[in-house]
Amino acid sequence: MPAHRAERRLRRPVCLAAALLLAACSAPGTGSSLPTRVVTASRTASPLGADDWPTYHRNALRTGVAPGAAPVGPPRTAWTVRLDGAVYGQPLVVGGRVLAATENATLYGLDAASGRVLWSRHVGDPARAGELPCGNIDPLGITGTPVYDPDTGLVFAVAELTGGRHVLVGLDAATGALVVQREAEPPKGTGSPTSSGPRSRCGTAGC
Repeated sequence: MPAHRAERRLRRPVCLAAALLLAACSAPGTGSSLPTRVVTASRTASPLGADDWPTYHRNALRTGVAPGAAPVGPPRTAWTVRLDGAVYGQPLVVGGRVLAATENATLYGLDAASGRVLWSRHVGDPARAGELPCGNIDPLGITGTPVYDPDTGLVFAVAELTGGRHVLVGLDAATGALVVQREAEPPKGTGSPTSSGPRSRCGTAGC
């Protein structure tokens, strides 16, 4: 199959996925359930550009290649920014924004040119090492790479919160507004969250 046809197929929403590397040593759920939240208000959808990076290693095949992007020179520091926790997942780049998630269970939208914080959304209190049977990440919030869905304009991520809760959230990538929130199952094997239009299938991967 020609490369350009394969690239077009990869951009279909059904193929969007993130390698969500949540720690396998999750605590059993003990906290009260969160209410499921789905807001039907208008969202800011943003089609993908040649330079965008909407998921782990850019596409469902995890090639880590953006064929249509402009050539880059030697790496250099363009800007630095202080966030509220460690970043283990791969930041995304969509529509001139860098989308990053921290172990303090906070998602950020940053200006790709300057690093300025455009919005931030704290989704809950992250799990602490003392309530987990193993692992060396403390606190443990959002460890895996989020995924962006161009059809809805939402960025999805799964956070591990205190009390052993795992929560799937979907935020408007342009504003940080919380649109989707629901409980997710703890890690039981390999998998990844996948976005397909207005639906999101959540999977997790153990270490």
